Amino acid sequence: MPWLLFGGAIVAALTLVLTWRLRPPEPPPAPPVSQAEEEAAAKARTAAEEAARQKAAEAEAQRKAEADQLVAEKKRIEEAKALLARQQAALDAERRKAAEDAARRQAAAQAEARRPRPGAMERRGLDKAEMLCIPAGTFTMGDTHGEGLPTEKPAHPVRLQAFWLDRTEVTNAQFLQFARAAGFQPRPPLLKEAQGKE
Repeated sequence: MPWLLFGGAIVAALTLVLTWRLRPPEPPPAPPVSQAEEEAAAKARTAAEEAARQKAAEAEAQRKAEADQLVAEKKRIEEAKALLARQQAALDAERRKAAEDAARRQAAAQAEARRPRPGAMERRGLDKAEMLCIPAGTFTMGDTHGEGLPTEKPAHPVRLQAFWLDRTEVTNAQFLQFARAAGFQPRPPLLKEAQGKE
């Protein structure tokens, strides 16, 4: 078996020799760098770093400008919304005023349509007495001839609204009807006279 040991040693030696011979050659050592090359490399690194900083600054400036533009756009939109709200409020106020004016005109027209014409005659009230419409107007109240009492002076204009006036004087029968409706107890002579005309 010694020959086996000897053969194993030979194989190991051959493997070692082949591995050493077959390994790739080592690259030649880098030539020494000159000071000019080192300065050029440093300048290149500095230039690259400066370019990267400048690019980052430009990107930040662009981002800030876009953010400012977005804020300005939001402000413009808010101002436009406020303007639209003011215009809508003004339009709503105009519509309300127009509706109120139209309602007033309609109410006035209806009142005018209901208002009787001067001299119109109607049967009115509970007793359905004939009544005449006295139109609105102005008259002079007070002493105009200098013959009245001191309380009648000075004469002055008075404006009256239209009103209704019985076409005839109130009769005893009409007064009795009023007195009964109002709960009054008329005097006996009026009662006898009114009962005679009923």
